[in-house]
Amino acid sequence: MRCKVIFFNNEKNNQLEKLKNGLIVLPLIMLTIYILCKDKNKNTSKKKENDEKNNNEKKNKQKKKKKKKKKKKKKKKKKKKKKKTKKKEEEEEVKEKKKKKKNITNNNNSYHSNPKTSWSSSEHSVLVSKGPGFKSVSLGRLLVLEKGYFHTFSRRIQAINE
Repeated sequence: MRCKVIFFNNEKNNQLEKLKNGLIVLPLIMLTIYILCKDKNKNTSKKKENDEKNNNEKKNKQKKKKKKKKKKKKKKKKKKKKKKTKKKEEEEEVKEKKKKKKNITNNNNSYHSNPKTSWSSSEHSVLVSKGPGFKSVSLGRLLVLEKGYFHTFSRRIQAINE
C-alpha cells in the first residue's frame, strides 16, 4: 500500500482534526477489509489443500485395490501350477533315483581290486567303497575305513595310519 503523508500548519485546526479522525478510521477500515480478504483466501487455500489430500488418498486406495486384485489373480494361477508340478516333481524324483542307482553300479574305485560301492544310510548320502575285509564306520558326514582311508562326498583323502 502506498501512503501519502501531508503536513498542515497549526492554523488549520479543523482540517487537522478531520485528518486525524481520517487517519485513525481509514486504516482500521482498510485493515478489516484486508483481514477479511485474507481469511477468505486462507479458507479457499485450505479447501484446495483438503481437496488435494482427498484426491491423493482416493488415488492411493485405488492403486492398492488394483494391486490386491493382481496379487489375487497371480495366487490363483500359482495354485493351478502347483497342482501340475506335483506330478512332474514325483516323476523327476523317480528318474533321479534311477540315475543314482545306475551311477552307483558304474563307479569303479582304483583303491581296491574288487570294490563294491554302496550308499550310506545317513542323511547326507556319501559313496563308500567297500572291498574285501574293509569295514566303514559313519561319523556324521565322514566315513572312516579300517585301513586308514576316509571319504567325504567325491574327495578321497588318505588318513594317517595309527
